[in-house]
Amino acid sequence: MIPYIYKPLLFQIGPINIYTWGLIVAFAFLAAYIYLIKKSKLNKPHLENLFFIILISSIIGSRILYLIEFPPKTFFEAITIWKGGLSLYGGLILAILSFYIYIKKFKLNFLTYANNFTLPLVLGLLIGRIACLVGDGGHLGKATNFFLATNVLGTTYHYTALYSIIALTIIFLILTKIKRKFTYFLIIYPIARFLIDLTRADPTYLGLTLAQYSSIGIFIIGLILYFKYENKSL
Repeated sequence: MIPYIYKPLLFQIGPINIYTWGLIVAFAFLAAYIYLIKKSKLNKPHLENLFFIILISSIIGSRILYLIEFPPKTFFEAITIWKGGLSLYGGLILAILSFYIYIKKFKLNFLTYANNFTLPLVLGLLIGRIACLVGDGGHLGKATNFFLATNVLGTTYHYTALYSIIALTIIFLILTKIKRKFTYFLIIYPIARFLIDLTRADPTYLGLTLAQYSSIGIFIIGLILYFKYENKSL
């Protein structure tokens, strides 16, 4: 059994509340940026522009999909993203779309740049899931007796944020050994997310969550890229 950790409010500075989730997510973006700039040898202005585009579009997309899945009761509730409430696939889809538009506009090699952004992306997602674990309730799933579950008020639940942390750590380590990182990320991550969602308590539509439908779509795109580009040089 895993101890339950939940500390939404990290500390206060006078009347200002510093929320755990928001602070760790900000650090996730910073860590991803530093990793990208230090590891990539591509054009730095393009890297910085793309990172900024990804940052903005991922937040907007994540929030939009979350609000679709969990409609807010008030407008203020809809905009308080610093307290948590982002759906990963919404951000991932909008970020990739924005990334693609920029790449096409400047006639850059999509897969070359995408491969360079993949490990920073996974690192950011990994740290972001730590934010979910500590500051957003851990995304408690269905009741279970699984050994990695956590106990809350006498009931044990799937600790799905922890499962995501484990999966993303493994994916990160695998991708460090693979040249075509982006393509394999689009294949491996959706499988992990689809399986994790089997333990979540999210709303379902015809038996699947929105994330599972998104996983199927992204997995298919990954396969298409794999068969189209596997035998071509980067």
